This record gives sequence, structure tokens and C-alpha cells, in this order.
Amino acid sequence: MTKSSEEVLEGVLSAINELTVNQNLNQALDHAVRLVGQTFDSDCFLSKIILEKKKWISNVRHSWMRVPDDQRIAINQNLVLSAFGDISKRLLDGEIITLKYSESKRKLKKHFDESGGKSVILVPVLIGENLWGMLAMSDIEDERDWPKSVRATLDSLATVISSKVRTSEYKKGLKNEIDRSKKALLNQNERYLSLIENVPGIIFRCKNDEDWTMEFISSYVKSVTGYESVDFLDHKKGIHFNSIIHESDQLMAKEDVEAQLLKGTHYRTTYRIRTKENEVRWLWEQGVQLIENGEEFLEGCIVDISDRVNSHERVLAATLEAEERERSRISRNVHDNLQQLLITAHMNLTFLKKRQADFTDKEKRKYEIANDYLQKAIEESRSLSHKLMPKAIEDYGFEEAVEGLIENVDEVVDTKFEFYNNLNGDRLSSKVELCLFRITQEAMSNIIKFAHAKKCTIQLMKHEKTVILTIEDDGIGFDKGKVVMNAESFGLNSMKNRASSVGGQFFLDSQIGNGTQLIVEIPY
Repeated sequence: MTKSSEEVLEGVLSAINELTVNQNLNQALDHAVRLVGQTFDSDCFLSKIILEKKKWISNVRHSWMRVPDDQRIAINQNLVLSAFGDISKRLLDGEIITLKYSESKRKLKKHFDESGGKSVILVPVLIGENLWGMLAMSDIEDERDWPKSVRATLDSLATVISSKVRTSEYKKGLKNEIDRSKKALLNQNERYLSLIENVPGIIFRCKNDEDWTMEFISSYVKSVTGYESVDFLDHKKGIHFNSIIHESDQLMAKEDVEAQLLKGTHYRTTYRIRTKENEVRWLWEQGVQLIENGEEFLEGCIVDISDRVNSHERVLAATLEAEERERSRISRNVHDNLQQLLITAHMNLTFLKKRQADFTDKEKRKYEIANDYLQKAIEESRSLSHKLMPKAIEDYGFEEAVEGLIENVDEVVDTKFEFYNNLNGDRLSSKVELCLFRITQEAMSNIIKFAHAKKCTIQLMKHEKTVILTIEDDGIGFDKGKVVMNAESFGLNSMKNRASSVGGQFFLDSQIGNGTQLIVEIPY
């Protein structure tokens, strides 16, 4: 039954619309082949063509027949196109081929006989320059001439099929690539997480805010702090990492990180924390600053260095203890031996004074010079003995020893030293007293030499668990960021080492023109 041009156009447009709208490729091709076959009242086939061992092989994938016939479809499966002359080459060149039974020869005619066809039109489906398949329409009753309008329509439809297949294959390839990428990313993340979990330290990512709000923190945090990682990640009911930093170190650690980030993106800092069991631990942190969408983040690693610090403290304590023993030994030798020898010499010289009337003028001058030098030697030996091991420290403690220091310099320097404490006569351990005295002694020496201060306040406050020594002057100050290991900073490092030797913390704050503040905090 011949259809009007409007019906043909409607059928073809329906097929094209199906290919355009339907997202299911196989379903869309099935419907399009059926609509085209019905429109032209002819059997319609869409075959996929592949090149295998240099042979072009065709397989029917989608079909519609006026009278369904599975045998005809089976005959057209695994069909070697190379057996029919140059058909495969002509299709590859984009040529639309029409075949009739009466004009066919040998194998092609035999194929017509087996499939029961009288005429066929073959339209290549090309994707780029590659032959993907062919759209075929056949008539089992008449040898049709397949007019130009049919050829043009089928060619347009083949172009739409090509676009549909290309889009589908691109999406499929893209999906496969995404799936492969996801799998590779998951594998990479698993390896990354496995690496993180085996690092003997805390790997973290946090906001650079007041609380150092964690966005990721490895499970190793429990080994160090006693808290689960989820405790730091639950921002409503959990805890902030900053809250477990030792109360004396919170401000210092924050300022230390900020000062380093002003100069670059990397930082290192050391601070103490209180664990879940209220144990004090030393941590070393290294990180980098990242800025994402205008927000600052820190990423890095935190390592527990408590054993190293404690070992260092023990080494320092042993070293300083040996140093103090040597000082004490030398002090005793100076007092017991050198001073006694000098005093004996002075006594003998004094005996000669009775015979001064018999001296010549030259002998009198020599006697007076010898007597003066001997007196100075006795005074210097006493001063050296006192500096090496102040008697006041051993006998009366830190309080009186510091008051003695201030009394000794009060009349000879411009700086006014003031000392306050709440010891009320109580004694600290000998190690702590000696440590604090040496730090005070060094600090006063630095202030006299470099600070040009009018006033300096020394304060020692004993609390329930700590002893805090504060030394603050109103001198010229200095840029602590530029302090290096030189002669002037050696005293600062010596004071820091002395504080560490008794498990204490040493803090120094100074600004040019605003004086200097030194704080030593020692567990009590």
C-alpha cells in the first residue's frame, strides 16, 4: 500500500524523534527501524559491521519484517561481506548500494535465494571515517528501483543513527573512564589512608581559626591524646584540639604559628598537651597553610616527642648538675685553699709592717704595692667563690640569694631592681632554687649590659602545681625573631636549657622600644 508523502514524512520524523529523545540506545534503534520499515512498507534491518581477520562481517542487531521470519535473520548473521565483491569497500567509501536479484551473480544470487529477497538497498552508517554498520531495506516480492527520495531519507536516518551511536559510545566511554578513575581514586585513597594509619604521628587538616577546628585527623591521635578522632570531628558535641593544649602554651603556640605564617606558608612549633588522663605530653607540629575559596586551612603532622624531651631534660639535668658540682668543688678549693694561702701571706706581710721604720723609701713603696695587690687578691677570691656557689643559696634559699644579688648591684647600676615573692620563708628543692637563681643571675646580667632599663621587676609566685618566675624590664627591647646563636643570645639559650633541666618551660617576649618579659614555669 502506497503512502502519501505526508505519511512518509511523519513516519521518518517519528523515527528521528525516537533516536533523539529515547536515552536507551537499543530501544531507540529498535523503534526507529520499526517506524522506517512501517513507513516504507518494507523489511528493515540495522546491522553492525566489524573487521575481523581482514574480513568485514555483518550481524543483524535490529530488525522489523512485515512477516517475521527468524530464519532470514539467521541467514544474515555472521555474513562475510567480502564474499560479495566490493560491497564492503563501497560502503566504507560512503556509497549507497542498491541490489536486485536479476542483476546479481553467483554468491549474491545464492544469498538472495536463501533469504528470499528480490531487491535491497544498503546505506552505510559511518562514524567519522569508520564503518560502524549499515541500514538495509529489502523487498521479498518486487525488484524495486529505490527512488532518490527513499535514498535521501535513509541516508539522513543513517546520519542520525551515527550521531546517536557516537553519542552513546562517548557517554559509555566517558562513564567507563569515570568508573576507572573512581576506582583508581578509591584505590589511591585506600593506599593513602593505609599510609596515614601507619605513620607514627597524627596527620591532620584543620581550619586556621581560634580553635583549630579539625576537618580530618588520623586515628593515631588516640595513641597520643587518649581521645578518639571522632571526638575532634564532631564540632557540636566534641572537643577542639586547641582545648587540650596546655593552658600555659595555648597563646604561645598560636602566636608562634601566626608569626611564622607571616613570613611564609610553612611552620614548626612545639607545645604541651593534657591527655584524656590529664597526663602532660610534649608534641612537635609541622604544617603548611592552604587557602581555599578565601578560607585558611592548616595541614600537617604532629609527633609525640615526650620521651625525647624527657631524655633531653635528664641529659641537661645531669650536665648542669655535674657543672654545679664542679663549681661547688672549685668554690670550696678557692675558699679552703687559695683564700687560706692568701690570708696566711697577708698575715706574714702584716708582721713585717712592725719593722716598717727600718725600710728604705723604695722598700716601703714595694711593701705597700704588695699589700694592696694581696688585699685585692683576697677580695677577688671571695667574690669568685661566691659567684661559683653563693653561700646564701645553700644556707638561706632563693629568696635571700636574690635579695643579696640586688643589694650588690643597687649602688653601682642605673637600673632599679625590685623583688616580690609569696614564698613566705618556704624553701623549694635545692635543684629548683639553684636553677631559678642561675636564670635570675643571667637575666640581671643581660639587663645591666644591654637593656638600658630604668626599672626591672623580679617576681616569684608559688602556685598549687607550678612555680612561676617573671622578670620584666622597661628597657629598649629587641626583635626576638632575629635572635641568633651568638654571644648575646648564648645567655638566653643557657636559661632555656636550665629551665628544661628541671622539666620547666622558658618563655621570652620582647619588642623594640617596649622592654622584655621573661617567664619560667616549673612544675611544683
